[in-house]
Amino acid sequence: MGKVTGVEGAVAVAEYDFTVIAKVEADGPEATREALTQADLAAAREEAWLAHLRRGRPNVPLDELAVRVLPQYKPGAEPLCSGLVVEVTDGDGNTTRHEVTIEVVSSAAGRASQRMLAEGALKPDQVYYYEVIAEPRLGAAAPEDEEAPAIGTFTVRHAPLRYLSRPLRPLIEKAQAFGVEDGWPPVFITSEALEQAILFSRRGGALNPPVESGAIMLGTVISCPETGELGVVATEAVEFKYAEATNYALFCTGETWAHVQAVRQARQADPKTQTTQIVGTAHGHPFPPHYGQSDCRTCDKRPTCTLTSVFPSTDDLDFSRSILPRAPWGFAHIFGVDAREAEVNALFGFRNGKLMERNWYVIPDFEWTEPAGGGCPADKKP
Repeated sequence: MGKVTGVEGAVAVAEYDFTVIAKVEADGPEATREALTQADLAAAREEAWLAHLRRGRPNVPLDELAVRVLPQYKPGAEPLCSGLVVEVTDGDGNTTRHEVTIEVVSSAAGRASQRMLAEGALKPDQVYYYEVIAEPRLGAAAPEDEEAPAIGTFTVRHAPLRYLSRPLRPLIEKAQAFGVEDGWPPVFITSEALEQAILFSRRGGALNPPVESGAIMLGTVISCPETGELGVVATEAVEFKYAEATNYALFCTGETWAHVQAVRQARQADPKTQTTQIVGTAHGHPFPPHYGQSDCRTCDKRPTCTLTSVFPSTDDLDFSRSILPRAPWGFAHIFGVDAREAEVNALFGFRNGKLMERNWYVIPDFEWTEPAGGGCPADKKP
């Protein structure tokens, strides 16, 4: 295997070819296959980068990492994979290993399912199954084309992270916790930003007919000098003005983005808030959940209703990825209703290439000014 340094001009040498095997039945024969591309593995490598950043290395840009994607073979079933291991190594030789499931390459499985539909092997709305195989590939140089077949080792080049150095403990001590705790980097939302997000996200639901509405969440990434942990603070919601909306969709126009970018650039022009960036989205699902499910039969025995319209759709995932490229710490906040017509909401983060419900915190406010004697300004070089 050739040497990979993770710097400009490094040569990446292939280790494995990864392929999705799609089936109509779980134990049935192969229906079609789809080679993974580097783009298919983007979510995996960005999640591995986040794991690296969370170890007190916020100054390490994505473009200074050498990335290796290795198979986790099912015992006794090689070349079938139970998951993937993503290794990222920075210029100082620090290596972080991050495990992901095969769900992280669902984009390739989706392409395979479209081919199965076109060929008549799969019916609309029919469930399909997929597996990932990895086969050694020796001696071939890594292609640079994002649509070229994916390989085990490659380098990526993107802008460095802008962040503030800020202890997490004082924020957590004054915070109110919500959601599902499962090892996520903390997301803090100020009370004012949350009020704005609720207003903008539920505004469309008050119209007749109701439509989706929402906002971009601005704030900053923070790195804790005490623990090395990375976090996010959302300080402002910017409404999706001039957007085209329907009951089940929200489409941003050029005017929408011009408004968002004007606000973001104004914040970045202030030295105190120069690390301002898009850290998440918020939007409403102004439609009721599907009634008549089995859960409704025991509704009177349940303290809370579990049937809600708060869930991330495929469109929500695509929308979040487009707004938060190379930002695996980003979030999507969805506001909806349950079957009892009560207002509910949940926060979702990126994991295994999907949007998964996660924990979050509400804080009274956030002071942008660096604490005396500490801090790492956004333009400080490592």
